[in-house]
Amino acid sequence: LTISFGGNPKACLAANTVFNLAHRHGDIIREGWKNVLDCVLQLYRCKLLPKILVEAEDFIELTGKISLVREEIQLSQKTETGLLSSIYSYISLGSEISNHRVPSPEDQDNIRTAQACIRDCHLEQLITESKFLRSDSLHELVKALIHASYGPEGHVSLGTSYNEDTAVFFLELLLKVVIQNRDRVNSIWQYVRDHIYTLLMGAAACDHHFLVERSVVGLLRLAIRLMRREDMSPVVLQSLRMLLLLKASTLSRVARQVSYGLYELL
Repeated sequence: LTISFGGNPKACLAANTVFNLAHRHGDIIREGWKNVLDCVLQLYRCKLLPKILVEAEDFIELTGKISLVREEIQLSQKTETGLLSSIYSYISLGSEISNHRVPSPEDQDNIRTAQACIRDCHLEQLITESKFLRSDSLHELVKALIHASYGPEGHVSLGTSYNEDTAVFFLELLLKVVIQNRDRVNSIWQYVRDHIYTLLMGAAACDHHFLVERSVVGLLRLAIRLMRREDMSPVVLQSLRMLLLLKASTLSRVARQVSYGLYELL
């Protein structure tokens, strides 16, 4: 898939166009954030995203980080129209190509081209520059990330397939955006807290252990950052009570994460 993307000049041009528009005009993006995130998801599946976007903080790992790229992810077909949707289609070209064949010299050139293209798009700025977005645009970005990281119960109700890795990936992006905007988190905290609660309970009920773990770690990471604010500390402490609603068997699986997280919090 990466080879197909790198060998398609239109795909590279579309990627540059979309993300440059997002960087320059993020303040006026509303529903368009969903399309931008669709493009980011395809690049995640291509394993082309910068390291900062595919790593997450962790309390147990010695490096303090874990990788969100765990396995090969199957692409689903999608039909859309419009500029933002076109890049989705371009990037998705060649999804049937086997990932197991040895890349030829031409393939290796295409891979390097794809990597250089995405490196020039500076995707990490979608997160780091979110603190400069207008409030209404930030709200729409948060809403889009919440929608993209729906838990398993949301997909059951919508009749769509569920991918745990995708949910975790977008959850981690959401957490990064919240942390970047912790100085004005009051306006989005309720949505984020309710979403984490829904994710945590839904994942626990469906035995999605990775999503449970990342939801718990994410909640604790936010608590550690936000407890420094006097106006947020009571609300954050109250939010931690959702951990007490987990079954003993579920809580035991994340006991080490909870212990290390609470130690840092206190």
